[in-house]
Amino acid sequence: MGIVVKHSYIDTKVKPKPRAHAHLKYLQFRSGEDITDNRRRSFFNATGNVHSTVAHEAIDRQTDRYVAIHKLLVAFETSNVDRPAFVRALMHQFCQQKNWNLEWYAVCHNNTDDPHVHMVIMPTDLRRRRIRFSVDDYHLLRKIGSDLLISDTNPNNKL
Repeated sequence: MGIVVKHSYIDTKVKPKPRAHAHLKYLQFRSGEDITDNRRRSFFNATGNVHSTVAHEAIDRQTDRYVAIHKLLVAFETSNVDRPAFVRALMHQFCQQKNWNLEWYAVCHNNTDDPHVHMVIMPTDLRRRRIRFSVDDYHLLRKIGSDLLISDTNPNNKL
């Protein structure tokens, strides 16, 4: 059992903040059967559900010269997982191992045959350190995610 992790980013070369805001709108409003009655998907972060304005305000605060936002997609080989709880556990363990204090926002997409989570990660952590993702980071995320999914088969697991 495992997860798929894909990373990209929006650089700061051409209209970075409008492009980052447009990406948030895409995540929230893209068509699909998983759109709720209020015609939008909900954002969440490490502490709970958040209004989309919180994520938009986070983008407006960014001053990094190279990256406007990091985009992370996490897809699952199983649909039997509480995706917000899983992503919170994944990011908590990842941040502990990297000694990062990331500011991130996520949205679950159920609009395809493969449920997945889109994440937007700010380019600096809450300690104002610049964040760069490497190939080793993708491997670490997959390892943590696989371990979480394996432990999820344990009935005592909180996921």
